[in-house]
Amino acid sequence: MVIAEIDAASAGHDQVRQSLADAIGRVPADAVVQVRVHGVPAPDGFPALRAAAVRAAAPATMNLDVVLVDVRGWAPSSPP
Repeated sequence: MVIAEIDAASAGHDQVRQSLADAIGRVPADAVVQVRVHGVPAPDGFPALRAAAVRAAAPATMNLDVVLVDVRGWAPSSPP
């Protein structure tokens, strides 16, 4: 398993999406990857971490797990 760390503190949608794409792009297409997301993204950053967005960003041959390290018990004031 490859572990990738990204910093998403206060990051918006485009920044989170790009950080995720960069992390995915550094590993083989058939890798098993855990992406650890540090920091709490801005409310508009969360959609880039939803399952459909993550699946669209990764090759079909990649197994990808996203862990929101610092989001436990936190919720945006309004849904993104």
